[in-house]
Amino acid sequence: MGRFSFGKKEKLCSQTVIDRLFAEGQSFKAFPLRVMVLPVDGAESHAQVLISVPKKRVRKAHDRNRIKRHIREAYRLNKPELLEKWEGEGRYFAIGIIYLSDRTTEFGEMLRIMKGVIVTLHQK
Repeated sequence: MGRFSFGKKEKLCSQTVIDRLFAEGQSFKAFPLRVMVLPVDGAESHAQVLISVPKKRVRKAHDRNRIKRHIREAYRLNKPELLEKWEGEGRYFAIGIIYLSDRTTEFGEMLRIMKGVIVTLHQK
């Protein structure tokens, strides 16, 4: 796969890993996102990502879907620098990204926030 792709192997689907992520994972906030990180053993990809926009916060489905598309695209464009480090070290992580705001965020703003998230993940 290409550097900027976001394929099936990069999506976090395992219910056991998701449960561990929410129970044991470390988290930090970069408003309007809350990012949870959990080291895992030998996953299919060096970073598997879960993106969640709660119905309680954003009521309309088309707004939730748009926010998820923006988050996914912002992550996809910024992930190569993060994965280069993790691939070099042979580390694997499960990442959960949860949207906290009740308002929609424009793509440019989401891209700026995701760059900050990637820098923070890179440092940890």
